[in-house]
Amino acid sequence: MENEPDTLCYESLQEIDLASFIHIITFRDEDARKFHESTPYVKKFVDDLYPLLEAKPIFSDYSIVKSIKRY
Repeated sequence: MENEPDTLCYESLQEIDLASFIHIITFRDEDARKFHESTPYVKKFVDDLYPLLEAKPIFSDYSIVKSIKRY
């Protein structure tokens, strides 16, 4: 996140099946999201990963209601 100061949070969670992931990313604003998506490392991640997927990824937008982090 040093390269993206307006990316406020990034968490990657792996399900027990070891094949499924959830990525939680919080951006300061829409410009920060667009910047993130345009970076070379995100483009490489997409180009390397997407051909290996059994199904298309699902993207959802959420609003934070409450957040507590203790780690």
